[in-house]
Amino acid sequence: AQLVGSSLFDFFPPDLVVRRKAYLAQVLETCQPVHAVDVRDGRTFDNYIHPVFNMDGAIIRLAIFGQDITESKSAEQTLRASEEKFATVFHHSPDLIAIARLADGVFLDVNEAFAKLLGYPRTEVVGKS
Repeated sequence: AQLVGSSLFDFFPPDLVVRRKAYLAQVLETCQPVHAVDVRDGRTFDNYIHPVFNMDGAIIRLAIFGQDITESKSAEQTLRASEEKFATVFHHSPDLIAIARLADGVFLDVNEAFAKLLGYPRTEVVGKS
């Protein structure tokens, strides 16, 4: 009941209202969707604003989609850090390390030590069986 008849901007802090009004103005001016990411109160929101047209091609509404992506952003950062650690160990290890597809034995990656043992540059080993 509190939302009915209220403005969307009644529920956002003033600095966010300014940004959101700019996004809406951009959609109205260009007739193109706008994608924006907002960070507020420690949360990250992924927003899409799309114009909705009538049969004559005039904008009659704006469709606004927002999603809290805080957890997925955090998971991405954790995964990226883990991948960087793995890559460092993989590529700098003096031990021979190779990653191959089980089905056909094609090398997906090998470290320098492995390539050196084979006597080929790493780039020539990856992709071969």
